[in-house]
Amino acid sequence: MSLLKSHLPQTVTWNSDAEGEAPERFSSMAQELDKLTNHVALLDFSHMGLVEIAGPERVTFLQGLTTNEIKDINKDRGIYSAMLTAQGRFSWDFSIIEGPETLLLETEPQLAAKLVESLKFYLMRTKATLTDASSAYGTLAIVGPNATQTIAELHPELAIAEATLGTTFQLDDEKQLWKDPRHEDFGWRLRVKAESYPGMWDKLAKKIQPAGELAWESYRILKGLPRGGKELIPGTTLPLEAGLLDLNGVSFQKGCFVGQETTARTHHRGTLKKRLFRVILEDNGSMAVGTTILTPSKKEAGTLTSAICHDGSCQGLAILRLSDVVEGKQLTVAGQKVTAHKPDWASWSLT
Repeated sequence: MSLLKSHLPQTVTWNSDAEGEAPERFSSMAQELDKLTNHVALLDFSHMGLVEIAGPERVTFLQGLTTNEIKDINKDRGIYSAMLTAQGRFSWDFSIIEGPETLLLETEPQLAAKLVESLKFYLMRTKATLTDASSAYGTLAIVGPNATQTIAELHPELAIAEATLGTTFQLDDEKQLWKDPRHEDFGWRLRVKAESYPGMWDKLAKKIQPAGELAWESYRILKGLPRGGKELIPGTTLPLEAGLLDLNGVSFQKGCFVGQETTARTHHRGTLKKRLFRVILEDNGSMAVGTTILTPSKKEAGTLTSAICHDGSCQGLAILRLSDVVEGKQLTVAGQKVTAHKPDWASWSLT
């Protein structure tokens, strides 16, 4: 649950986000989306899950389980990573930041306890402890093309302008600031202790216009940014299909990890048959998550994983068979024509 639920005015509407709850909007969605895409906006991410790993073997424990290089994490740098099944299918994804003698894994809302149980399966005699720390901290997001400039103005003492993806700043004992390690479009995060969260929100909201979950979801889809539980479906999605390599979540230079063989083989042999696309409805209508996207011969091209409709237009995300897009087949969802567009961050070719 959001740490702002009892703090914000009763006039603020709320929306379900995955298994959590977030402010739906603070003003008009169009205005909030404009701030996200063209300026800067403040988002409440305090409903996200958080797992704390302590103990002297915390790094070696995660190193063999996750897709990225855990040893690269330090007080100045965090990473994005995932856990896979033995068959190389997606299980979990998270951003990892170093805390005081701990590693902090930020994951999807209300899933921290389940992630702890999943990790415990591998713990055995490892000198590490796992804790669901979701209620102890809250995270704010500062997103938009002016986010870095805004944070630099708030913290002129820090080298914000030179920060690369994953750069982390320990502001004090209670506050940690980092640039999302996945992509510039994900913006910045500020984690604070739960008891300080409402006050920090009020302070920042005076300088940065807040945006709600609806505007964030629209922005995320517009930018083609995948999310665990949506584009990354547990037990189903191959991580490279949803862009984990492009989003700095996979290292092929580290040692073995669970699911590495399948991941490396599909990458080096170039055998991936599906990729993540942004899809746009050509005419007025609606799209529902989970709807099958079809070719003219009624063959399944993929499934709609995220969707949002606003002001008569609908867009979404879907993992589609690459050949259907390359060949220019007219795709439809529920009988309505859609066009597929490669995300701007994607390094792979349509030829």
